[in-house]
This record gives sequence, C-alpha cells and structure tokens, in this order.
Amino acid sequence: MLQTVVLIALGSGLGSIARFGVAHFLTPRINTGFPIATFLVNITGSFVLGCVVALAGERVNTLSAEWRYFLAIGFCGGFTTFSTLSLELFTMLQEGRFGEAFGYIAASVILGVMSIGAGLGLVYWLNKALKA
Repeated sequence: MLQTVVLIALGSGLGSIARFGVAHFLTPRINTGFPIATFLVNITGSFVLGCVVALAGERVNTLSAEWRYFLAIGFCGGFTTFSTLSLELFTMLQEGRFGEAFGYIAASVILGVMSIGAGLGLVYWLNKALKA
C-alpha cells in the first residue's frame, strides 16, 4: 500500500511539473487569449490516459499495476483531471449511455464554472468581512 501511494505521489508531482512546463513554455510564445496550454494539456492527458488504459486492459495487458498507478492516477491526475473525465465520458458513450454522458459533461462544465465563481465569491466575501 505504501509503495502504491509513493508511486502515485511521484507520478502526480511529475505530472504537475509537466503541466507547469507546458504552460511556462507556450504562454509567452502563443499569446492569443485562448488557453492553448490548458487545452493542449487536457487533450494530451486524455490521450496518455487512453494509452495507459489500453496497455493495462485485457486486450494488451502489458502494463503492471505499479505503472498503471504511477501513470494513470499519478501522472495524468497531476497533469490534468480532464483526462479522467474524458475516459469516463468515453466509457458512457461506448456503452450507449448517451443521456447520462450528456448530463455528465454538461453538469461537469456548468457546475465547474459555477464552483469557480462560488469559491471566488466566498473568498472575496470573507476577505472583505475580515477587514471590516
């Protein structure tokens, strides 16, 4: 168990560093106002997670559990959580659960954006209340 936790932590750290590196490299070079770094990280992370799932799945089964934890939960989780959402959505679509898939993506995006606003609002409100 401890070994698994350490592998996930290492993968997560490397994924986070990689995400920072992509943003740090691309943002000053491609400054269009579109979040290209985030977009590329999300799409790339989804691709990597798809590869990991395939390598660990029944058809290929060449990836050990340790590597799966390190790459899927650790690296992809640190690099982007969008990759996990994409995998779950893909699975729903593959299983023909179209209504559930639509609800999941709509709720994820809408509630995610609303949660950002709620978090910002709460912090701004607390900051103002504490200064008064």
